[in-house]
Amino acid sequence: MKSQSGKSFYGKRFVLIGCMALTLFSEAWGSSFCRCEPEEWETFRAYVAPQIERIKLTIEDFAIYRGVLKGGSVGFEYKPFCDFYCGVFGEWMMGSCNSEEEMSRYLHDINGKFRFGYTFPMWNLYKLTFTPFFGLGFEQIIHHIRSDLVLTSEKFRYDHYYLPFGLLVDLRISPLFGIGVVAERDKSINQKLKTPYIQGIKFTLRNESGYLIEFPFNFYIGSNRLKGGISFVPYLRHVVDGRLHARLPDTATLTMPEQKYTFWGLKGVMGVVF
Repeated sequence: MKSQSGKSFYGKRFVLIGCMALTLFSEAWGSSFCRCEPEEWETFRAYVAPQIERIKLTIEDFAIYRGVLKGGSVGFEYKPFCDFYCGVFGEWMMGSCNSEEEMSRYLHDINGKFRFGYTFPMWNLYKLTFTPFFGLGFEQIIHHIRSDLVLTSEKFRYDHYYLPFGLLVDLRISPLFGIGVVAERDKSINQKLKTPYIQGIKFTLRNESGYLIEFPFNFYIGSNRLKGGISFVPYLRHVVDGRLHARLPDTATLTMPEQKYTFWGLKGVMGVVF
C-alpha cells in the first residue's frame, strides 16, 4: 500500500515538473524568438472540405478490397503566434469496395479528434513555424456486407479511441500563398467490435497504431484581416483493426483477422481565416 502511494506521489510530481518545464521553455523561447508577429499571420481558421479517397482494405489471409469513398470534413483551429494551439476536426466518408473474389462491402467511416500544442517560429525565420501537438480522437468504421449489390443486415462496427500526436509545419511563402506538412501518429488506446451475430456483446481488439500525412497547399484571398482560404490537401492515412481471439460463454472460440486500411485522397478546403 505504501509502495503504491509512493509511486502515485512520484508520478504526480513528474507530471507537475514536466508541465513547469514546458511552461518555462515556452516563455524562454518566446522571449528570444517571438519579439514580432508576421503581418500576414492569422490566428483563427474555420473550413469545410469535400473530399474523395481511394481505399485498400486488407483482411489478413482472406481478401483484399479496393474502392472509392466520398464525403467531407470540417475543422476549426486556434493558432496564435508563439502561443498555445488547439483544433477540432470531424470527417465522414462512405462508399463501397470490392475484392477480386467478387465480394463487396459498403463502409461508413466517421472520425473526430481534438489537438492541443504550441506554435514556435523557426529561429528568426518567422514565416516558418512548427507546432508539436497531442490530442484525443475517436473513429467508427461500419462494414455492411453486400450481396448481389443489396445491403444486408449483417454488419461489423469497429469503435476506435486513439491518441494523435505529431507535428504541423507551415511555411508562408507570400501573403497569398503557403505550404505545409502534417505528420501525425495515432496510438490506439481502446478498440472494440460489435456485431449482430452475437447480440449484446462487444469484443476488445488488440490495440494497434496508425498514421496520417498531409501536404496542404494554401491560397489566401483578400487583403483585409478577414480573408478567404482555399487549400488543396493530398493525404495518406493508415489504420489498423487489431486481431481478436475471444472465448464465448458456450466455450466456443471466435477469431477475427487483423484488418489494415490504407487511404489516399484529396481534400478541397474552403473557409475563412482571420
